[in-house]
Amino acid sequence: MFVEVFNDLLAENDMSKKKFSEQSGIPYPTIIGWTNLHRLPDYTALLKIADFFSLLRSLSDGKGKQLP
Repeated sequence: MFVEVFNDLLAENDMSKKKFSEQSGIPYPTIIGWTNLHRLPDYTALLKIADFFSLLRSLSDGKGKQLP
């Protein structure tokens, strides 16, 4: 599911994986791991993605506590 959403965000913003890597500071091999090897980004990377695409940060720790 993450891969589809991430690829949609790239497409909606007319951005390649390489360009996203350069502009976000996330290493290109890491992005390839997400998209080709179906690895999931860690919490810090998710926050970078959310900030980059101006997405709402509505993550919870599962106990109802809002995370930064």
